[in-house]
Amino acid sequence: MAEPLQQPDQALAQQRGVLGDDHSKRHGTSTWSRVGPPGGLETRSRPSTAAVRAADGATTAIDVLGSRDPALDRPGQAVLGRTLAQRLGVRAGQEYGVRLADGATVPVRIVEVLPDGPARGAFVMSRAEVRAHDPAALGDDIFVPAGARATAVPGTAVHDAERYALDDYATDARLTDALAALLIAVATGYGALAAANGAAAAAHARRRDHTVLATVGGTRRQLLALAARETAVTVGLGAALGLLAALPPLAATASGLSRAAGTQVGPHLHLPTLAVAVLGSLLTAVAAGVLTTWRGLRK
Repeated sequence: MAEPLQQPDQALAQQRGVLGDDHSKRHGTSTWSRVGPPGGLETRSRPSTAAVRAADGATTAIDVLGSRDPALDRPGQAVLGRTLAQRLGVRAGQEYGVRLADGATVPVRIVEVLPDGPARGAFVMSRAEVRAHDPAALGDDIFVPAGARATAVPGTAVHDAERYALDDYATDARLTDALAALLIAVATGYGALAAANGAAAAAHARRRDHTVLATVGGTRRQLLALAARETAVTVGLGAALGLLAALPPLAATASGLSRAAGTQVGPHLHLPTLAVAVLGSLLTAVAAGVLTTWRGLRK
């Protein structure tokens, strides 16, 4: 149901190698860093747990993120998300104490309170300052410039950049496929029930016609075959019209993806799924129409 697309991460990663965790030796999940600065290491590391005092005076634990982004990597300063700032009762320009992983309380000045952004983090400090108090706050992946030699040490592995980008995308693709399969199954089930109900109602309304045809010499087999053919034609026309109605929005979605991904994306129909949906509705409707006609001929 999904075709591999070239993502922005993939386009950038084609110029680099990736040195990261040896996931074959791990059983848990890993938070993979995204794109690092050209020719350098990752811009963000794993969060470090810190203790802070909330607005109500209670001590609470939060995740402090060390960043190498030049706009955020300022020793002695911190940038907060709006929700966390309200929870802690702090504002820009205020001095605030943060007890980091080693138990040391570090005073920082809140330089900015920005709208919440999961990609940035709710409490961001200088990466060097966070690492000085929590050496375990390391990133999972290091992006290596093209042409540079990456040497794996125990516990790490060197990944091909293109394969890394595709694997990262494949995780989202699997989840999207699972959701799409669920939605298609529900829609196909309701569609099959609607087609069966319509076919049964149409066959019931034509009882008089079937009686006349039987009177002039039509056999039960012929009448049942006629009902099956009529139902099949109706379902076929409905499937064709439904497909024509779906193509324009599908083409618009593909155009939007082309702009977002920076590469050409065209509409892709998963023919096996389409065939299962149409055949399922067809068989259900034909069975309902034939059964209703057969019961009408018995009376």
